[in-house]
Amino acid sequence: MVSVSISSTDNYYIEVVLRCLATGGDGLGPHELNDGGILATVIAAGFKGELVRFQAATYIVRGLCRRCCIPEVILRCMQVSVSLMESGNPHESHDELIKLVALPETGFLHLFSQQQLQEN
Repeated sequence: MVSVSISSTDNYYIEVVLRCLATGGDGLGPHELNDGGILATVIAAGFKGELVRFQAATYIVRGLCRRCCIPEVILRCMQVSVSLMESGNPHESHDELIKLVALPETGFLHLFSQQQLQEN
């Protein structure tokens, strides 16, 4: 059961209540068998546009992409580019990618967490 309502304490918040039975992959048992279970299923449904009646899903998906997916994809591209350079096969746009992320006009830099910036 999913229940979505406007918060009684603050009209700018929505409250989402998800009541369901635990299933395989939800974090019960060995970690190698877990795939995120119910939370991953709900998020995937939002990404695929399958939560038609849950209008906030669009905003959640956009926020997740902005805060998680975009920075991670950029970091992986940078890692591949550095690997190519180290192996003697420099990628033509390595410097352009770094400049793109660093430029204030793009707004990409603020998407990265401190941990992501320190890792790479």
